[in-house]
Amino acid sequence: AAGDADGVQAEIARRIQLGGESFLTTTEVDGRTVLRACFINPLTRDSDIDALVDLVVRTGEAVDGDGRDR
Repeated sequence: AAGDADGVQAEIARRIQLGGESFLTTTEVDGRTVLRACFINPLTRDSDIDALVDLVVRTGEAVDGDGRDR
């Protein structure tokens, strides 16, 4: 359900922030919680973005639909 997906997005952002490897936040789009990354460093490379996507996927795989560990 939508609420479950919103909770998963929030939990992914929380875990990534706590892990310290990257900083990712959430925002709302059309009433739904979504992940938000802001790239302002001019030295950001495609590989940095790829690494963040991989981190989000790995983190998401560890979270179940209720925002808890699988």
